[in-house]
Amino acid sequence: TITIMATKGDVSMGTVITANRKSDGAYMAAEPYRPQFHYTAENGCLDDPNGLVYDPSNGTWHMYYQFNLVYPGFYNWGHAQSTDLVNWKELPVAIPADEIGIIFSGSAVVDDKNTSGFFNDNKPGESKLVAFYTYHGGPRGQVIAIAYSKDHGVTWTKYDGNPVIDESHRIYGADFRDPKVWWQEDPDEPAGGIWLMVVAGGRGQIFSSHDLIDWKFEQALTFADGSELHSECPALFPVNTDEGEKWLYVASSDWYCVGDLVKEEGGWRFVAETGRIESANGGASKMYAGQHYYNDGSGQNRKLMVHWLQDYSAPGTLTDKRWNGVQSIPRVTGLKKIDGTWHMTAYPAKEIESYRSDVIYETENLTVSAEDGNIL
Repeated sequence: TITIMATKGDVSMGTVITANRKSDGAYMAAEPYRPQFHYTAENGCLDDPNGLVYDPSNGTWHMYYQFNLVYPGFYNWGHAQSTDLVNWKELPVAIPADEIGIIFSGSAVVDDKNTSGFFNDNKPGESKLVAFYTYHGGPRGQVIAIAYSKDHGVTWTKYDGNPVIDESHRIYGADFRDPKVWWQEDPDEPAGGIWLMVVAGGRGQIFSSHDLIDWKFEQALTFADGSELHSECPALFPVNTDEGEKWLYVASSDWYCVGDLVKEEGGWRFVAETGRIESANGGASKMYAGQHYYNDGSGQNRKLMVHWLQDYSAPGTLTDKRWNGVQSIPRVTGLKKIDGTWHMTAYPAKEIESYRSDVIYETENLTVSAEDGNIL
């Protein structure tokens, strides 16, 4: 790491240049503290998972994330890709900061109907990926922007009309970030559906669009009792339950809310039937900033969530450790009612079973008492 400072009179300016020599997998696997089954970046600071999407054009899973080589630092979207949800390859930074601001959290979709028009000249086999991210720290404050990729998420072209949701829509305060976008089927729409986005940071809000560029405000979210719903890193998605389909609002992995997504005369609405329900895995010191994949490459329509596992042994605390932050394994997220109370469920994705080899111990009909201690 090289620091360069220039001084003229009493004014100084500086920059830091960091050169990184890539390591191979065997070297990294042998490093102290390095997890063997969870994704970590080779170097630098990693946190919120972003832009989780499966690209059907070449069969790859993508995991973007908040990233910078300097801890802490100005954020960009880091990038890793996989063909099996288990083995990940780290790729160069995908969406870097620019003059509008640094790049905060967001999501990605497959624009298979080319509603945006970005892919009019696509060649056969090219991808149709669109990313949504938050600009932060620039002169305009927090605003929502987009980029698109034709080469399977490796390089991204920022839309020249950014931001697509500007500061004039920031009517509930300065915190306006973490857009999560999905395609909502609707037979009344000419394209057979409409794009919906949930934004939070402060007050949760829903927007709609026909082309991923022009967005219309739909709703400011509330809990069942009418009180305002505020969170970071919103996730809103349908899950199947014994009572039929329900919609689950997950707030930063910290807590969740259950309700229904309905189309009314005034537009699309999330109608909550509960208040805030604390997550067993939540809390700022545990799992955080969870996001689910836009789509499921297995065809099972699973809601696969990845969460940032916070790491307090950051570089500077452990001097022989050059990375910080871990991503959880993908977990199939659902909802179950037990004794009249909704519980969010999570099970490791089936792909994780490929880690396993021989059975170490097996038994049937085992009865264990408290006196037996730890049966493992």
